[in-house]
Amino acid sequence: MRKTIIILLAVLGLAALFFLFKIDGGNERELKRKKTEKLFRTERDSINMIELIRQDEHLVLTKTAAGWQIIKPVLTEADENSVNLLLQTISDAKIENPFPVKGEEMSQYGLTDDAAMIVLTGSTGSRDSVRIGIDSAAGEKIYAALSDSLVCLTGSVLKRNAGQSLFELRDKKFTQFDVNSIQSILLKNQYGNFAFVKDGSEWRMSRPVNTKADQSAVENMLNTLTGGRVASVVSEYKRNLNKYGLSNPAVSIELLNNADELESGVGFSNPRKDIIYGIDEKRTLIFETDSSYVNSLNKSLYEYRCKKILYFDIPSVDRINLLYKGNLITLSRDSLNVWQLQTGEKVEMQNVKNILNSLKNLTVKKFVAENPTYLFPFGLTSPAGMIEIFAGDMRTAELEIGTRKKGIVYVKNPIDGDVVAVDESTLDEIFKSKNNLIIDKNLEETSEK
Repeated sequence: MRKTIIILLAVLGLAALFFLFKIDGGNERELKRKKTEKLFRTERDSINMIELIRQDEHLVLTKTAAGWQIIKPVLTEADENSVNLLLQTISDAKIENPFPVKGEEMSQYGLTDDAAMIVLTGSTGSRDSVRIGIDSAAGEKIYAALSDSLVCLTGSVLKRNAGQSLFELRDKKFTQFDVNSIQSILLKNQYGNFAFVKDGSEWRMSRPVNTKADQSAVENMLNTLTGGRVASVVSEYKRNLNKYGLSNPAVSIELLNNADELESGVGFSNPRKDIIYGIDEKRTLIFETDSSYVNSLNKSLYEYRCKKILYFDIPSVDRINLLYKGNLITLSRDSLNVWQLQTGEKVEMQNVKNILNSLKNLTVKKFVAENPTYLFPFGLTSPAGMIEIFAGDMRTAELEIGTRKKGIVYVKNPIDGDVVAVDESTLDEIFKSKNNLIIDKNLEETSEK
C-alpha cells in the first residue's frame, strides 16, 4: 500500500512538472514571438476605418474612393497629411519587452477600462485594437495593452499622433474644388460686383466692363481659395450668422463650371483686428482665418483689369515709327540685323532694345474712358504723336499720343479704342533725340581700327 502511494505521488509530480513546463514554456515562447511583432496586425493598406476612443470623445475616420473622411463626431473631409502621419505611426509601432500582468495590475500602467484605445477595421471586416497607457520611465516609450493579461512597451510617438484633436485631423482648406474645372467667377467685395470668364487659357472680365483681366490677379484669387487655411472652427453649424458678420458677407465669391453649376462658394466677414470669419456654401461650419488670406479677394476694378497696352513679338520687329510733335524718327533693321535711321546712321542696338522693352512693358496708370466718342478733351482728335511697330509689311501694334497733364499722358490704342493714361516719364524713354540713338562715329572708327 505504501509503495502504491509513493508511485502515485511520483506520477502526480511528473504530471505537474509537465504541466508547468508546458504553460511556462508556452508563455516564454509566446513572449519571445511577440517581441518581433508589429503592435497592430492589420496591414496599412488594408485599413478602412480608424477609431480613436478617448474619455471625452470618439473619433471615427473611414477611407473612401476620394480619400479619408471623418464621420464622427462630425461629417467632414480629413486632412490627408495628418491621417497619413497616423497611419505611418500605426504601421511602424512595434511590440517591445512584453510581459504578463494580472487584471488588477493593469491600472499601474494606465491601462484601465477608460484608457484611450485605437481600433482598426480591415478591408475584410477584421478588427484590431490596442489600449494606450501612461508614459514609461524608459524614455520615449509608453505602455500598451495587447490583451487583458499582456502588456508591452512601444514608441511614445503612437500616443502623440493618435492623440491628434478633431481640428488637427480635419481638412482645413477654405473650400474644396478642382481649379481646372472653373470657367467663371462671381465676386462681390467693397468695390462692387465683378464677373470673370475663362477664354481659352486666359481670363476676361465681363462685369462691370468687358475687357481683359489681369491674369495674376485672377490666379491669386484662386490660389487664395486653394491655399487658404482655417485657423479654427467657431461652429459646426451655420447659426447666428449675424454675430460673425456673415448674414451678408463683406466678400463673397462663387466658382462655376462649364454648366454654370456651383463648384464652390465662400463668404467672408469684414476683418476684426487680424481675424476674419468665413463660411463655405457646401459645408455647414463657420470658421475663423487670418485676414491676410482675403486681401486678393478685396481689390478694385483697376487692380483686376489687365494694364498691358501693346501686344507684339519683339524678335519679329524690324521697323519702328516714332512720331512726336511733327518730328518723325524711323528705325529699321537690315538683313545683317543692324538697326539704322531713315537717314542711314547706325543705331545703338541697346537703344532699340530699350525702346522696344519700354513699349512692351507700357502699362496703364489710370483707365480714363471706354471707347469715347469725343476725343478732344484728351488731345486725341489730332494726336500729338504716334507709335507704329511693324513685322515685315504688317503693322503689329500702334499707339496714339495725346495731351500731357500733371505727370500723365493720355494715349489710345486704336485696336480697342479705349483712352488710358500712362506715366509721362515712360514717353521720355521712348521718344529720344536722334543724337541719343545713333552710334558715336568716333567710337565706331576706333573699334574698326
